[in-house]
Amino acid sequence: MSGKATQYKVLFAGGGTGGHLFPAIAVAEQIKELKPGTEILFVGTKSKIEGKIVPKLGYKFKSIWIKGFSRKFNPENLLFPLKLFVSVMQSIIINMKFQPKVAIGSGGYVSGPAIFGSSVMGAKIILIEQNSYPGITTRLLERYANEVHISFEDSKKYLRKKERTILTGNPVRKNLGTENKITALEKFGLTPGSKTLLVLGGSLGAASLNKAVANNIAKLERAGIQI
Repeated sequence: MSGKATQYKVLFAGGGTGGHLFPAIAVAEQIKELKPGTEILFVGTKSKIEGKIVPKLGYKFKSIWIKGFSRKFNPENLLFPLKLFVSVMQSIIINMKFQPKVAIGSGGYVSGPAIFGSSVMGAKIILIEQNSYPGITTRLLERYANEVHISFEDSKKYLRKKERTILTGNPVRKNLGTENKITALEKFGLTPGSKTLLVLGGSLGAASLNKAVANNIAKLERAGIQI
C-alpha cells in the first residue's frame, strides 16, 4: 500500500469471556497476515478479560462503560439504562474518530453499543457467533449485519436473515499449534486404545460442567473411561 492510499481499518468488539474474545483475536491475526497494513482497534471493557489481554498482544484498545444486565436482582441493574446510553455515545465517538471500514462483533454485551456505533458510521458489519444458540447480543445486532458467521449449522434456525448467515466454524489462533495423536496421548498420560472423555466447557457454564463430571469420576472410571 502506498503512503497516499487509505489505510484499511477494522474495529473488533466483543469480550467479557475468553469464548467471545479469542475467536476475535484469531480473526485479527489472520487479517494482519493477509493485509499487513491494516489498522485494528478493539473495543471492550477495562475490567474484563479483553482489557488485560488485548493491550498485551499489541493491539489498540478503547474501553466503554457498559456492564451486563444481571438476570437476578442486583442494585446495579438500576444503572443499566444510563450505562447503555453513555456506552452508545462513547462508541459513536470512537467510531467517528477511527472510521472503520469493517466492524466485527464477536459477542458479549460490550459488542452491542460498539457495533451499533459502527453501523451508524456506515461500516460493514460482520458478526461471529460461537454458541449453538446465538447470544442475545448477536440476535439484536443481526438486523445491522452484512454477514453472520456461525459455528454450528443448528444456529441458523434462531436467526432471521438466513441469506446472510454463513457456517464458518469457530476461529482458532494459530499459536495454539497442533500435535499428533501419539504425542498428545503421552503428554496427558493417556492409554492408547482406551475410551477417552474430553471435558471442554466455555463461558459461564464451564464451572457447572466441571462439577458435574467431578461428581461422577468414580462411575466413569469403573466404566473404563479415562478423562
